[in-house]
Amino acid sequence: VVSNHFGVSIEDIKSKKKTQNDSSARQTAIYIMRNLTSLSKDEIGKIVGRDHATVIYALSKIETSIKTKNKTGAEIKKLIKEIKG
Repeated sequence: VVSNHFGVSIEDIKSKKKTQNDSSARQTAIYIMRNLTSLSKDEIGKIVGRDHATVIYALSKIETSIKTKNKTGAEIKKLIKEIKG
């Protein structure tokens, strides 16, 4: 759902690419995984090919964006709703 929304492949989300779109998709996927599953930050990091510190950074960045940008919060809610079916 996240890869389709951002127009990137799952491989791009897991890759080392640092383009804005790839990073945003990756950070969003990390945030959603953390909120919809009981996976640890380490487990999420392994899924997306990143370390624990990067997962913490992604979570913080998305949480800050949700607080400061109404668009981000609405976007995340929409994606979560779509994932849940």
